Amino acid sequence: MPPYRHCASRQKLPILAALGAGTGLLVFSSSSAAAIVDGSMLTSTRTAMLDDARQIRATVLRHSLVQEEGGTRDDGLWTSTWGHWGDHDRNDEAARLRSNGGGVLGGVDRDLGEAHVGLIAGAGTLTARTPGADVQSKTSIVGVYAAGTHGAWHWQGGVSYSWSQLQSHRRASVAGLGIGNTASARYDSGVAQAWLDGGYRIGFGRGSITPFVNLARAQLHQDPIHETNDIAALRVDANRGHVDIGTIGVRGAMQFADGVVGHAGVGVQQAWGDDVRPVDTQRYASGGDPFRAIGVPTPRHAVVADVGIAFATSKGTSVDASYRGMFGGGAKDQGVRISVTVRW
Repeated sequence: MPPYRHCASRQKLPILAALGAGTGLLVFSSSSAAAIVDGSMLTSTRTAMLDDARQIRATVLRHSLVQEEGGTRDDGLWTSTWGHWGDHDRNDEAARLRSNGGGVLGGVDRDLGEAHVGLIAGAGTLTARTPGADVQSKTSIVGVYAAGTHGAWHWQGGVSYSWSQLQSHRRASVAGLGIGNTASARYDSGVAQAWLDGGYRIGFGRGSITPFVNLARAQLHQDPIHETNDIAALRVDANRGHVDIGTIGVRGAMQFADGVVGHAGVGVQQAWGDDVRPVDTQRYASGGDPFRAIGVPTPRHAVVADVGIAFATSKGTSVDASYRGMFGGGAKDQGVRISVTVRW
């Protein structure tokens, strides 16, 4: 089994370094002169992609909840845009991951009486950074969802698939010599996810409180990565993994005036699965034994919270704005969202 390497990796392998005209080539094979390479960014990107996928689930969930809180489930169209920024810090400077992204979703609702169903399509961007490296992603999104009520019980669920084109840049160097360019790569990745949310609505006056349970699974896949343009370029094996997330909490809504509804919620979540702590098998393109690079993990325990307001702008048209945050395990991811719905 390949040895584990945490974040930065020091590997014994031959490295050919061109030192200029007349000096020829030097071959380094000892660890003291080996390439010092931080390949953790390539692994940690999957954690950033999970944060991004959470925004898709939250956007669809919020749309369905606003319809329920407003008492309307007519046919209609809606669009939503969001931005989020995250910081995963394990008190290890080499492992710190910062990310920010945004996207837009468009959806169409169809009322079926006891339930409504919908289709979504959209696109997004994501940038993730660790010290000395970054990855940019462009993502396309498709999905379906459904929601309904049975008495005081409310439920909803959906599935989506996001496929991403990524471009990485990693600044590597040879120890003590400062030799090295920016290793770069282009590769594809994707996230297939499904979620189910259920709650029991307790009404009072102009408001309600709903204890809820939410379950989600995100299945990730990453194509092989072949870096170029550097003597310490890496080769990374294809990877597949999943993360499951369970959340239990309470959400509430209050009608302040006709067509104006405020909402807030808080919950605790737990994550498990083989990609909670992502691991890649990596090797140097110039040779040497493979090793495993450990990325920044998704927090196993976290608190999630959201707050926002929805209001009608005209007959059949409404706007919803909200904030959502996740905090725990040395990580935080915060986002804002605004949505417009047109019903007929």
